[in-house]
Amino acid sequence: MSLLKQEFLDLQTEWDIIMRSYNQEFVSNPVEENPNVLYKPKLHDKVFEKMLRNPYRRVTMAPQGFLDNSAVGLVEKGVKSSISKLSSDEDSFETASSEDDKQVRFKKSDDKKLIKKETKRKRPKEVALVHRRSFKYIYLLLPFVSPEILNPGSVDQRVIDKLNTLEFDVFVYKDNNDEDMVILLTMIMFHKLGLVEEFNISELSLFRFCKSVCLRYRAVPFHNFYHAWNVCQTLFFFLVSGGGNCLGPIEKISLMIAALCHDCDHPGLNNSFQAKASTRVSLLHKKSTLENHHLLQCMHILEQPESNILENINKHNKSLVSLYIKHLILATDLALHGAIHMNLINRKKTLTKFYLKQSSTEAVHEDDKILLMCCFLKCSDLSNEIRPTSISHKWANLVLAEFFMQSDKERELDLPVTPFMDKQKVIVSKEQINFIEKLCLPLYEPMCDICPFMNVCVKNLNTNRMEWNIRLRNWCSEKDVNATKALTNQSIWEPEKVKKKWEKSILSLLSSRSSGSEPKKKNQK
Repeated sequence: MSLLKQEFLDLQTEWDIIMRSYNQEFVSNPVEENPNVLYKPKLHDKVFEKMLRNPYRRVTMAPQGFLDNSAVGLVEKGVKSSISKLSSDEDSFETASSEDDKQVRFKKSDDKKLIKKETKRKRPKEVALVHRRSFKYIYLLLPFVSPEILNPGSVDQRVIDKLNTLEFDVFVYKDNNDEDMVILLTMIMFHKLGLVEEFNISELSLFRFCKSVCLRYRAVPFHNFYHAWNVCQTLFFFLVSGGGNCLGPIEKISLMIAALCHDCDHPGLNNSFQAKASTRVSLLHKKSTLENHHLLQCMHILEQPESNILENINKHNKSLVSLYIKHLILATDLALHGAIHMNLINRKKTLTKFYLKQSSTEAVHEDDKILLMCCFLKCSDLSNEIRPTSISHKWANLVLAEFFMQSDKERELDLPVTPFMDKQKVIVSKEQINFIEKLCLPLYEPMCDICPFMNVCVKNLNTNRMEWNIRLRNWCSEKDVNATKALTNQSIWEPEKVKKKWEKSILSLLSSRSSGSEPKKKNQK
């Protein structure tokens, strides 16, 4: 009976996808009241849609000088109210809510007309380097048209073997925009880790999960789907090289999902920019702004029945995976790098015992397990310079191209220009040396003490640092070499100073960054 019920649910899922595809392709105005609409969204779909709609649109207020003090207060109250309710109205952040509008009284009727005209003229647009792609449900039906998309046998064995190395070059596929091959390689990694068999994941669900994630990435220079895949493949290398020996299937699938989704819908403009530009997402998430947004995107994908690769996991394990994913994605916020690094230094001996299996998985403290998982993902996220020089230089150029585009966007919007993203001030080779010395090596070196197989990463970091130093010396004349060393070029890779004794545990630190967390009230005596 349960098998029959499952088959019915599978048929229902397929039918829903077909109906949604029909709505997108043939219904000009797909609203619920339209009699031609074949699929009506469910409640949880509506909630996610409200939270994810127009995240990078700037929030504007009524023009200053036209309202008295009391009216300004009412408008601000209306804007805050619309944020908390996550109104589906796309213009809810441009003016106050309709109920509060009725309470606002202008001194002159002419002022009111002028405000409406000004608001309409200055309607805010999305602030991003690239607009997001439209999510086409018809893409999820591709395996029925091209079955080879799900066939690992169509991939050369030499390519599959190279997945276990740091020499894998994703630019071979990126340059041709071959997303389907990259998705197939992702599915192969899930198979090689034993996750498909362990959690009874269907090939179709896994493809649709990967495709849904891919479609939610924007074509920005660096934070695109190929970067996410690069992080995922580096993590896969860590797991198959020895890092997975101390982790169970639950931890492995959490890491792989988090790696693939950790930059979902990244606009190419960082957290600092979101705050300066007062975008909608910066008001929804006060801390770790983009990371919370990426997390929402990931959860939305896993909520869909057609892409829910966790559907056959029991309730307890599903909750555990969701918790791990949340902590892992939030840990990629560079604002937390110093704190996580200090936790790593303080807990290095304990983590070494855990890795060497001197303490069982059950006996190890949950904090330590999550800390090691976060460090694996952070190392993967900062893995550009552990690749061969020919590959690492390509990634470096893309990172800086995105930085320079952000500084151009800041000038365009009359925002303060971020100094270390200004192409007129940045020295590329010095920036990469800073990246290796201030961010990568301090993280990778203690990880090598815990996981000896990561020594190759430190070796590659030192090799690439030497290459960048050669380029820096060539860039300067010989007489200016000493002056180059003294350059005070401010760097994005300057970590925040952290106290030697870090009092917060990794769990409390990450929990405090989640938008759903609430500050604990101190006990009153």
